[in-house]
Amino acid sequence: MIGAAVRQHLLDALRTSPSINEPFPHTYVTDTFPDTFYSRLIASLPPAHVYVPLRDTGRVRGPYPPQRTVIFLNETDALARIPEATRPLWAEMQRWLTGPAVVGAVLERFRAEIAALVNAASVSVYAEVQLVRDYPGYAIGPHTDVRHELAAMVMYLALDSKRPWLGTSLYVPRNQFLTCEGGPHYGPEAFVRESTLDYSPNRLFAFPKTNRCFHGVERFDEPDAVRDVLLWMVYRA
Repeated sequence: MIGAAVRQHLLDALRTSPSINEPFPHTYVTDTFPDTFYSRLIASLPPAHVYVPLRDTGRVRGPYPPQRTVIFLNETDALARIPEATRPLWAEMQRWLTGPAVVGAVLERFRAEIAALVNAASVSVYAEVQLVRDYPGYAIGPHTDVRHELAAMVMYLALDSKRPWLGTSLYVPRNQFLTCEGGPHYGPEAFVRESTLDYSPNRLFAFPKTNRCFHGVERFDEPDAVRDVLLWMVYRA
């Protein structure tokens, strides 16, 4: 269902996309998949009722914005809620993106940064894929993700480029010595927003987990705005 050309396209994009070091190491891919396959993904996005609020899943602690909804593609029950016509595609996406070829490409792409955390060759790793849909009122403050993450990929499933501000914002702490191993979300007053990546079709923001990879999403309130994202993360077991 997902052909060899599509698979190779992603691997090539991960390998050849530009390395950006400020405000922390990352890359921004502008053609993650062939256009025809990307259009197929957009047409196959599940209806709203399939998503569940992230705060109701037990995955997050404390108060969390109700506007973030999610489908954990690694979970059988979540996949079963997706309409039968498109369920095989998302099941195959989950197997592919968490499989050795893609995970290996991500680990290789960020080998130097990951080596500062662990010896990737000697630890067990696994990956997880989520479909995320954010609604008006959503925002998340600067944070560096969970401690056991090695790398994260944030793919924008945008219909068009009319709302670039829905992309991920990158932050620099005002305290130059501030680092964070992971966990808390900070208030914006302690940071300078360095940039916001364009929320545009077929774009991918990927980065290795570090104690300075502060990123977040600025609040948006346009009543008809929806922020669809495909997240996949590589973790140490």
